[in-house]
Amino acid sequence: MHNGQLFGRTGAEWADLEDAGWEFLIGRARQPYPVTTYTEMNAVLAHRTGQPPWNLDSQADQAQFRALGIRTVTSSLEKSCERIEPGFSVRAGKPRVRW
Repeated sequence: MHNGQLFGRTGAEWADLEDAGWEFLIGRARQPYPVTTYTEMNAVLAHRTGQPPWNLDSQADQAQFRALGIRTVTSSLEKSCERIEPGFSVRAGKPRVRW
């Protein structure tokens, strides 16, 4: 972090993104076809948080978005252990997405 910011966003902004990201992923997981893309999630997070979307054509923004994914899953696992539903799993791994 630099001056209380990570990649130009405050801790509060990251927390909002993490919360919105987790809620989006939980909602998506409950759908009959539980798949999303970085592009869709980026647009949804921008809409839900009012923060600017990442430019996913930029390598720097891609790295930030991946960091958000890691932060979202790791910060939410502890909370979710108390409320995980049978059959639900979160998998972290190298995404297979073409930029």
